[in-house]
Amino acid sequence: MTASPVRQLILEFVRTHPAVGARTIQRALSMGSGQAAHHLERLVSEGLLRVQHQGNRHHYFDIDFPEEAEPLIGAMQSGARRAILVALARKGDLSFARLAKESGEPKHAVAWHLRTLLARGLVEKVPRAPSHVYRVPKSDLVLRVSRMYLEPSEARVTDSVASLLGGLMKE
Repeated sequence: MTASPVRQLILEFVRTHPAVGARTIQRALSMGSGQAAHHLERLVSEGLLRVQHQGNRHHYFDIDFPEEAEPLIGAMQSGARRAILVALARKGDLSFARLAKESGEPKHAVAWHLRTLLARGLVEKVPRAPSHVYRVPKSDLVLRVSRMYLEPSEARVTDSVASLLGGLMKE
């Protein structure tokens, strides 16, 4: 853990916004570019953040963020793709029509986004009589990453309810 309150604030922001860029951090936390760059550099050198370089862009991840989940980040930034992935992760194998219903997205949007998700290997198409179904290969990972896109207040409510239910189950 870092002793600097500014670094702690940046660390918490990156934990809830994986693959975030320095400019987004700077704006969200109302700090200057030099200040953000300094603290990000320190967090990386202290081993608390990981940085991924893509061209001239830097994406920051919490050190505990699973590297295998990084390909999901781009897909999760689209609400429709996130809805499709979460529906498949929660419900398992789904036909196209059932996927459209479960995701709450129109069929034409599901068809459009499925092409991208299939091409990226995030969704699989499995033959099943009379046609085929779709599935996500790593549903637990999809659900963990999707939770990171909840608003912080929603996540706190979800965690509180989970804790409450966990306590009730033990009694």
